[in-house]
This record gives sequence, C-alpha cells and structure tokens, in this order.
Amino acid sequence: MNEVRLASIKLDSGEEIICYVLDVVDRGLNKNLVIKDPLKVEYVESTRRKAYKFTPWFLLTTSREHEIDMNKIFAITGVYDEEIKKEYTKSFHLQIGPHSYNHTSETGYVGSVNRFRKLLEKIYKEVPSSPDEC
Repeated sequence: MNEVRLASIKLDSGEEIICYVLDVVDRGLNKNLVIKDPLKVEYVESTRRKAYKFTPWFLLTTSREHEIDMNKIFAITGVYDEEIKKEYTKSFHLQIGPHSYNHTSETGYVGSVNRFRKLLEKIYKEVPSSPDEC
C-alpha cells in the first residue's frame, strides 16, 4: 500500500471502527490489516443531524497501531467526507488528552520535558515531606 487512508471498517462482531489503514501484512495462512488510531463508531439517537459518536476502540492501550485478521473484516470503505474527517481528528485528539502531548510532526507526538518537569515540581511541593505535616 502506498497511501495512508482514513477508512470505516465493519467487523464480523458488528463493531464499526474508523481508522487509518497503513498496510496489509501476510502472516502465512492469513493476512492482517495494519491500522492506526482506531475509534469505535457508535450510533446515537438524536434529533440533530449527527447520529453517531466516536469512542476509544481499545481502552487500556497506549499503542496507536494494531493488526486485524482480514477474516474478521466484514466490509471496508474509504472515508472522504471532510466533516467526518474533521470530527474524527478532533475526537481522536480529545481521546489521547489535549494536555498530555505536544504535536511535533506527522509521525507522532513527543511530550514536553519542561512541562512535565514543572508538573512534577508542583506535585512534589504539594506533598508533605514528613508525617507531622499531614
């Protein structure tokens, strides 16, 4: 695969995710789809125009890339609607926390050493240094 594309993937479990598709990897007897930054698409009953919301697909991971067995994929389609792309980007960045990372490049995020040092200093100053201070 040459291009990284935003896609909507329907899994055989019934879940729908939106993510970047990076590559297809041959694992011998099966092939896996390599995806990045997946969010689960959930239907929301609403009188408004938007009838979906994005939530984390994995709750307890820090990894941004995952592999899905191609046999578990029911359907896949590209996402070309600019409004959905903006909503996905906004939702993804809210999921990882707007204050945890500083965007530095297209390839990833790097934490600010100075910012974290200041946070640690603040925490250290707020914690009593002896049991008598409690």
